[in-house]
Amino acid sequence: MRFSKLLMAVTVVAPTLALGLPASVRADTIFDNLGSGFNPSGGGGINGSVRRHAMRFTVSAGSNLGFTLTSVELPLFRTSSTFDQIDLCVYSDNAGEPGAALETVTISGITNTAMLFTASFSGGTFLADGTTYWVVAQHLAGSFGWNFSNDQSGDTSRIAFFGGWRTGSVNMGFTVNGTPVAGPVGLTQDLIVDVVDLNLVNGIANSLDAKLDSVVRALDDLNENNDVAACNALEAFINAVEAQSGNHISVDDAVALIEDTQQIIALLGCSP
Repeated sequence: MRFSKLLMAVTVVAPTLALGLPASVRADTIFDNLGSGFNPSGGGGINGSVRRHAMRFTVSAGSNLGFTLTSVELPLFRTSSTFDQIDLCVYSDNAGEPGAALETVTISGITNTAMLFTASFSGGTFLADGTTYWVVAQHLAGSFGWNFSNDQSGDTSRIAFFGGWRTGSVNMGFTVNGTPVAGPVGLTQDLIVDVVDLNLVNGIANSLDAKLDSVVRALDDLNENNDVAACNALEAFINAVEAQSGNHISVDDAVALIEDTQQIIALLGCSP
């Protein structure tokens, strides 16, 4: 399965009256400040031509794991007009502000009464361990409120856009859910095992293992700049496998190794 880091989707979602989905169908919770509920009458305003609000969250899953984004739950209400839709986006982080939009869905059915809405995402956006993202609510038309969380412990992570991003004083409530999946480190370690299982001659096996080991080292140091080094090592691994395809590595095994490597490259968002 491939996971695109830049994916735009539009989905219409309806409100849910309970705090979340049934446990049998709900994915793991990545972030939640709604455990203590939300303020039914107070919230950050979403209106005007550019006004929007954002809340950040950081994934903490262990270096071998990440998540595919499945849903975001948040309380919303309408403050004026009959228009009932807003866009909900998940953004990457750019120096403490929302950066690039990764995926967007449309929430509809918003009324004057605050309710919890569940926005379902495609499952194609990968959220990497140790990485910060933003949930951004923006209007299509009309005026809305995103309710404050009753849990205001910890640092304020809210910012609002009024011609530029500004820090807010009260946090809005939201929950982010996702399905755990192997991240780039875990997938690379699986690839190392696959190479071992091929029982290649020592010189070729050692060369391939060295490239994959350098990928793991680069990703484990938590320095995002080293993702470039990891990408280069993965490309070098593909070139080495292609050189041995039909020789020391069967064509079918080479195709499988290359496809698995390309999945890791896609997760890292390596430039072509």
